[in-house]
Amino acid sequence: MPKPDVDVLSETIGLIYAAAHRPDAWAGVVEGVRDLFGGSKACISRLGPALGPQDSVSTASDPRFTRMIVEEFCAEGEPLSPAVSIMPIGVVYHDHALVGRERLRSSRFWNEWMAPQDMYGGLGCRLAVSGPSSWFVDVQRGRRQQSFSNEDAAMFARLVPHFVQSLALSRRYREAQASLAALDRVPFGVVLVDARLRIVSENAAARALLDRRDGALARRASGHLGVTRTGETESLRRLVARACQTDATEIAAGRMIAGSALSPGRGDLALSVAPLGADPDEWLPGEPLAVISMCETGPRPVAGLAEEARRAFRLSPKEAAVAVGLVSGLTLREAAEREGIAFSTARSYLETIFAKTGTRRQSQLVGLLERIDTIRLPD
Repeated sequence: MPKPDVDVLSETIGLIYAAAHRPDAWAGVVEGVRDLFGGSKACISRLGPALGPQDSVSTASDPRFTRMIVEEFCAEGEPLSPAVSIMPIGVVYHDHALVGRERLRSSRFWNEWMAPQDMYGGLGCRLAVSGPSSWFVDVQRGRRQQSFSNEDAAMFARLVPHFVQSLALSRRYREAQASLAALDRVPFGVVLVDARLRIVSENAAARALLDRRDGALARRASGHLGVTRTGETESLRRLVARACQTDATEIAAGRMIAGSALSPGRGDLALSVAPLGADPDEWLPGEPLAVISMCETGPRPVAGLAEEARRAFRLSPKEAAVAVGLVSGLTLREAAEREGIAFSTARSYLETIFAKTGTRRQSQLVGLLERIDTIRLPD
């Protein structure tokens, strides 16, 4: 092959790594691979169940051929996919050698799908596997082009580790994004800060608390965390600095109550500070961080709680009303009187409520309902 264009090679490798966290970069990757090898077409695709058009990124993609591979050949079977799906990860193959030239060129897949797209010979490699799915990269040359040589295959093999690493990074990135999304679903605030209280990350609940104008905590214009009540920011800073020490794993979580300057006695937050730390074995360790979890103090408002309890635990309206009465501080007899029912009926309701909520005592029931935000059952 001609000497590869260094600029195209560098740009392609850069795009391979960019695609780890920016999926739209894969289109540029396959174009770069095609240009680097003077090919007619290139793609990166998934093999496995329930394939769709979104499972392949290719150059000069024709919707008619995309529909054909998804609707016909994936369902009926074709000679290349089974052979590719058992290739060792990272081993480069010539597609003709993989299944046999005669077998491939006599197949309907070749005559109706590959040849019409000027795919007369390709290099490929299986890059990753997850359950029943595999991912591979492939570059093809056309009818009037020279076949891939061993030198071409060696150059292709140099790109393979970058593909493999990018897909591994992509999986880690998606897992990290999923973890952040999961944190957004918890009913208490979580903030990551450094030793100087610079906010690194926050979940949705923390964001809501920090955005309150009369709240106990505030996000400064500099991006740092502060307590609005005078003098308490320094107390928080000391707890965080201690958690960010080198031997942070030996430090127990610190706790404090943060108060609001604008609403004294209201909107106080219970803060718990725990070390995250940096891995001392890393060559370039990151800056130690602390995790601050926060929740509002004081009793939970009962407005709307009856409907939440009814939906979460399939309680009847009367059962939910009795349960909410207990949460609001009433005795069972007082809850019965408020609802206009006999005490014996209320006791019967309570036994049913225990069974539906999996609790055994009133204190357990009240504690559960006070934290009902964490319960998400389908309607």
